[in-house]
Amino acid sequence: MKILIVGIGGVGGFFGGKLAYQYRDSDDLEIFFLARGTHLNQIQKNGLQIKHLGETYTCQPDKASDDPEEFGKVDVIIYCTKAYGLESIASQLEANMHSGTKVLTLLNGVDSYEKLVKMYPDHNVINGCVYILSRIESPGVIENFGQKHQLFFGYDHQDVNELRPLEEKFQNAGISAQLSNSISEITWAKFIFISAVATSTSYYDITLGEILADENKRKVLVQLIREVKEVGLKKQVTIADDIEDDILNKLEKLPFETTSSMQRDFRQNKQTEVKSLTEYVILEGDKLGLETPTYIELYKDLITRTRY
Repeated sequence: MKILIVGIGGVGGFFGGKLAYQYRDSDDLEIFFLARGTHLNQIQKNGLQIKHLGETYTCQPDKASDDPEEFGKVDVIIYCTKAYGLESIASQLEANMHSGTKVLTLLNGVDSYEKLVKMYPDHNVINGCVYILSRIESPGVIENFGQKHQLFFGYDHQDVNELRPLEEKFQNAGISAQLSNSISEITWAKFIFISAVATSTSYYDITLGEILADENKRKVLVQLIREVKEVGLKKQVTIADDIEDDILNKLEKLPFETTSSMQRDFRQNKQTEVKSLTEYVILEGDKLGLETPTYIELYKDLITRTRY
C-alpha cells in the first residue's frame, strides 16, 4: 500500500510522521510526503522531527517531494492542506490515482468533502476530521502540545468494512483512529465548534478567554453556534440537542490565552480559511432560506482584512 500525505503541517506532519515512523522498515507500506519550501528541505535532509509528550523522534518517509510526479500511482491520498489550497493541489494529483485509489480529507470545514466528490466522481472519497493541537514549530519540526489526537473517518449510512485495513494501519502506528458510518455527524460537530470560535476570535482579535469573560462578546459567540447549528440541521445532519452547552463547556476548559489558527493567520497577514469557516455558513444559509445575521455582520469586517 502506498499512502501520500498532502500537506505536512500540524495535522499531516503529526499523523503522517507517526505512519512513517511505524512503517519505516516495512515491505508492505510506503509513506510519501508532499511538502514544500524550507520545511521540505529540512525533511529531505534530516527527516521530520515530532515532539510529543516530552519526547522527540525522527520520521523518515519513503519519499518527500514537492513534485507529484515523483510519487507515481498511490493507493491512498490523505489531504491535510489548508482549505484554500485544496482545489489547486487536488487538480494536480489526478495523475497519481488509479481506479482503486481512495481519497481521505482531514481538512477544517465541511466543504472539502463536497469539493473532492465533485472533482473525483469516479473515485472513493472518504470524509474525516481530526482533533489535535499541533503545529509546525520550525522547518522540519512538528510539535503536538496537547494530550488529544483523534482521527475519525468513514461514510454516512454505508458499510465501512472496506476501510478496516486503513484503520488498522493507523492504529498500529499509535494513532487514535476510529471508523464511523455516520461521519457527517462527527465532522459537523467539529465544524460548529471551530467555525464559531475561528470567526469570533478573528473578528475581535482577542483570546478565547477574553471573549468568554465579556458578556456581550460571549453572546455573539453563542449566537454564532446557534446559527451554524441551524444550517447543519437544515441540511439534515444529526446534531446533538445539547451541542451548545457541550461546546461552551469545552471552551471553558481551554487555557484563557487560547487563540484560533484563523486568528493567527489574520494577525500574520497570511491567507486565511475565512471562506470555508465563515462564508460557507452564510452561503449555505442563503441556499436553505435561513438567516445568519451574526455571521454576516462579522464576515463583512473579516473579508476586508483577508488575503486570497
